[in-house]
Amino acid sequence: MLFWLLPLLSASSAAVFWLWNARLCRACDARLLEGEELLKAARYRHAMMAFDEGHILASRILMGRGDRAILCALGSAEALKRGGDIANAYEAALTAFMLCGERPPAPYSLRLYTLLADLSVENGYPHRAIGLRQAAVAMLRRSEPGSQALAEQLAKLGQALGSAGLTEHSAKALSDAAEVLRERAAEDPELNGVYADVLVQLGSVSSKLGDYQQADQSLRAALPVAVHKVPVLRELGVLHCAWSRFDEAFAFFEEAYRIQVRASGPSDTEVGLILSSYADGLRKAGRLDAAEETAARAVRLLEVNQHPAVVSGLGTLATVLLAEGNYSRAVEVFERADEASSIYRANPLDTAERLESHAVALEALHRALDAEQMRTGASSIRSALASAPPAEELFDEKFDHLMPES
Repeated sequence: MLFWLLPLLSASSAAVFWLWNARLCRACDARLLEGEELLKAARYRHAMMAFDEGHILASRILMGRGDRAILCALGSAEALKRGGDIANAYEAALTAFMLCGERPPAPYSLRLYTLLADLSVENGYPHRAIGLRQAAVAMLRRSEPGSQALAEQLAKLGQALGSAGLTEHSAKALSDAAEVLRERAAEDPELNGVYADVLVQLGSVSSKLGDYQQADQSLRAALPVAVHKVPVLRELGVLHCAWSRFDEAFAFFEEAYRIQVRASGPSDTEVGLILSSYADGLRKAGRLDAAEETAARAVRLLEVNQHPAVVSGLGTLATVLLAEGNYSRAVEVFERADEASSIYRANPLDTAERLESHAVALEALHRALDAEQMRTGASSIRSALASAPPAEELFDEKFDHLMPES
């Protein structure tokens, strides 16, 4: 007899549910708005609390796409990053990324991808930023072609690709960034410093590819507009060493050294970078005594300053010792470089070259099995890099590779 009440009760329950859900949505939106305002006011701890409360509310909302939960996690990541806690900021941004799942790009996607890419680099995982940067570039090409934001993401993508040992891909991204910035800097001279930094990176990767004319052109174009001349001079020195123009190379290194010592003193990190590059040039020129002394000094500076380039600095010193025939010491320094590379992520191509040189030193000491192990490691790295898609496919809109490594 009471069956006629069931539809009425059902409708009443649905209305109660809808009102409850709507109230949660409004409360979550209020926390999001509050968090954004606190973030603008640089009140990062309070902003994070507002975003955390919003995230709890969002988890109770049973209808909708879940964008509120993503935005709360993203807001927390931004607050943590600005507060200097990059480790927890990375975890919060990764949470937001995971919540996105298979969703199509949303209005906040560019903000999320660029933030997570930046945090990946800052936390020592530059290779994890590559797919995220590719996605950001694809979005900006559609929405803001020719913009400074596009150029910045292209430049950061090029840097990440270079760190991953994908030199040709890096050159492609940096070349595109330089093209955008060339036009923008002509309209806005304040962008000259950014433009110069991209030209220096492009010059460096062009030199590694053996395109010395392009490298020289890029670096000389950077020199008059660079805010800091020293990195440009150092890369010109590296280029001219690769070009076997040692007198010009050493003049560039010495000028860079004088400027940096005058500006920051003899114990500055940049001085260590200059000396490490100079030592490698001295080795190539056959001046081994000077190369060993210079490389040892560079390593001391880089170790004191805890700079990631200490790995390549140790590799340079070991290679000098190898060229001198001092195989035992060379192996010791190669082993120190291996230990340092477990702390500081090294360029895979540099690692492969170091392992191959390490193998030569081990063979000279009749340690054939150890030498073979080094060569196998180097071969594995080179094979992995060779399996990457061609540089021409760098900007294909394929998003199936975006998930960062766990």
